[in-house]
Amino acid sequence: MDEFQKLVGKKVQNAFYDGKSIYLQLDDSVIELNPEGDCCASCYVQHVSGTQALLGGVIERIESIESNPTDKEKENTEVLKGWGHRFYIAGQGIFDIEMRLHHNGWYGGWMNIRTIEEVPANTKQLADF
Repeated sequence: MDEFQKLVGKKVQNAFYDGKSIYLQLDDSVIELNPEGDCCASCYVQHVSGTQALLGGVIERIESIESNPTDKEKENTEVLKGWGHRFYIAGQGIFDIEMRLHHNGWYGGWMNIRTIEEVPANTKQLADF
């Protein structure tokens, strides 16, 4: 979670998604939020909500959240964990990233945060899903 704290105070000019990673275009950089799982785990973004609050807003604080996978999601996996990140956007609302982690009970997952040169060409404007 500490890596997320470097985003606090940053203004989000735009946001994109390529089916795996979320890209935040800030005033001074581009940040890639990329889910990753250990060798025998699958980690991915399940939902995002509040995208309109994020765009053009300043990130005030970020906290970890837990979410409950649906019964349908639980059907075909040994272990399914729901978690994510809640972004409080100054004067605009809340943006949530809800994650899922499928694993056999021994492995974990996380969200990598890294600065990149530019938003990749194969991305689309981020919208709630």
